[in-house]
Amino acid sequence: MTVNSAPPHRTATEPLYLPADPAAVADDTLTPPLFEPAHAAERLYWARWMTGHQATIGIWTCMRGLLTRAAEHRTPSLLQAAADLTDAYTALLLYCGSCPRRIYEDAIRPVMHRFHPAFSGKWSRDHRALVRCAEALTHRWQDADPAPLTAYRLAGRRNGRAHIAVARTLVPDGVSLFRRHATAAPDQPADPPHAEDLFDAFFAVRRTASAPARPVAAQTCDRLTAILLDVRANDLYPRWVPDARRHPGQAGAILAEVEASMTETLIAAQLILTTTGEQ
Repeated sequence: MTVNSAPPHRTATEPLYLPADPAAVADDTLTPPLFEPAHAAERLYWARWMTGHQATIGIWTCMRGLLTRAAEHRTPSLLQAAADLTDAYTALLLYCGSCPRRIYEDAIRPVMHRFHPAFSGKWSRDHRALVRCAEALTHRWQDADPAPLTAYRLAGRRNGRAHIAVARTLVPDGVSLFRRHATAAPDQPADPPHAEDLFDAFFAVRRTASAPARPVAAQTCDRLTAILLDVRANDLYPRWVPDARRHPGQAGAILAEVEASMTETLIAAQLILTTTGEQ
């Protein structure tokens, strides 16, 4: 297969609908970026970046429900399900970060920079809420069976290693947009006003006062299906993209482990989302 030479077109992203936080006043005037891919490879990796992040946000949202219920009822199966969804989040890190560094540097990162020069994953309200749920779970689980909590923590460590490995392959100097902006503009606040709304807007997340028409779990499964079909059709590292290749060194070894079970991990996540009735 050769790279498509069709003219560039503006690419928008289908919204992911999530329940709104009643305590938050969101800025709903922001709109997601419209990306103009120069060629088929940029189009593919932009779609992976957006779809992978939306699936991740959906998984975070559903995990919060699992962790809350697991803490309330001390249910090992729910905590194991949360561990399995953490592994799915790890697989999505690899999927989002499968692009060649050239495409990340020339296409994806500049779009984030134009959206806001300090754009950061730290701004995700869903991940922040998930961290709070995990902390509450640890406190409530102290006298319960330690095995499920150990499995959940191990999944978290795998996720942390993969996150570092992806970051090292895409940003080898370790200087994120957030860090670079903090150095360039030390007199400005670390987080801009409505940072969480900026993150939502970039990834086309819409917050609804009432329950979304389609459950978050179902929306997330839709995106996982799209990801599985993409990897099946194109491979994680498509042969038709000249510099698409597996990463060398220790980072590559960590990511190869994630890749080896990626399909099974995402299918298992779909089953969990379908059967647990989350969101």
